[in-house]
Formats: sequence, C-alpha cells, structure tokens
Amino acid sequence: MMDSTRMKRDDRRAQIIAVARAAFIREGYAAVSMSKISETVGGSKRTLYSLFPSKKDLFFTVIDLECTRLFDHVFELGPSLADLRSAVVLFAQRFLSRLLSEDNIALQRMVIAESVRFPEVGQALFEFAHQRGIERLTPYLQQAMASKLLRPGNPREVALRLLEMCTSSHLGQLRLWNIAKDVTSAELEKSAYNVMICFLAAYGTDALANEVRALA
Repeated sequence: MMDSTRMKRDDRRAQIIAVARAAFIREGYAAVSMSKISETVGGSKRTLYSLFPSKKDLFFTVIDLECTRLFDHVFELGPSLADLRSAVVLFAQRFLSRLLSEDNIALQRMVIAESVRFPEVGQALFEFAHQRGIERLTPYLQQAMASKLLRPGNPREVALRLLEMCTSSHLGQLRLWNIAKDVTSAELEKSAYNVMICFLAAYGTDALANEVRALA
C-alpha cells in the first residue's frame, strides 16, 4: 500500500512539474499562478501545496531538474581523458547543443525578462546551473590534474571557468536575440573547438597549452 501511494505521489509530482515547466516557458513566471497549475493538473490544491509550498519552490524544482537533465545529457557517455583536447571539445559541443535548444532558449529568455521584478528567478537558474555543472565537472578535472594534463589548481574554480567559456559563446547571443533561429552542427563544432583552445591554453600544462595555442 505504501509503495502504491508513493508511486501515485511521485507520478503526480512529475505531472505538476511538467505542467509548470510548460506554463513558465509559455507565459512567464509572473503570469503563472498555483491556481492555474492546479486547474490544469486537476486534483486538489491541497495536494499541490503539500508537494510545493509556494510557486517559488515549484519554479526552483523545475530549474533544478532542467539543469540536471542538461548535464545528464552532457555526461551520458562520460568523457575520456585519454585525449583531453577531444574530451573538452565533446563536453563543450554537448553542453552547447542542449543549452541552445529551443526550450532552453525560451527558458533563458523568460528568466531575463522576469528577473528584474523577481530576482529569485535569475537566482534559481544561476545557482542550479553552476551547482550542477561544477558537481559533474570537478571529478574529471581532479583526475586530469592528477594525471598532469592540467596545471594544479582548485578544480571547482577551473570547472566554473570552463562553464563560463561555454556560456559566453557568441552562438548563445545570436539565439537569445533571435538573430539565428537555429545553429548548425558545424557552428557548434567550431564554437566547441574554440572553447577547447581557450580553456587548455589557460589551464593546460605548459606543453599542452603551447600545443593548442598554435591551433588558434
């Protein structure tokens, strides 16, 4: 009985998150109310509030899940350190492909539009995106440092720098500003390649840094 009850509760929670995600992207944070979500999902408001005490809690859950899915995709096969140059390119390419997808661009636009009136919206995306990325990247960077492929340093700080290099790609601006409706695989590959050069030129060992600088 307990397992059945828990499964129903988990199913309802997943349904609420899916409805809220679509509503936030489509209508914006301010326009979405817990009442609207409850009406769309069906059932009682009491159930909704027992799972998510406030709209802020629900929004944070949506963003947390989005960021988790992004990095699950990025690390689906697990990057190999046998060829660090290829590993960084692969990471950046997968990260950018998901980051620049239609749904993620719509979510980012909504956050930009709403964060002045509702700072918690921007806070959620910033905190969860960085938190999930750093958590997943740090062990690989620690291993790369231990294998003397990267210069010794704080792997969490280096993870943050790699994420910043990816998110500052000009492709992101083109998509956010609606200059480009989509990006090609060739553009993604080129952008990821440039991230690799910048990252390893800054954090690679002397030999590796000199090697990639020659590619610029």
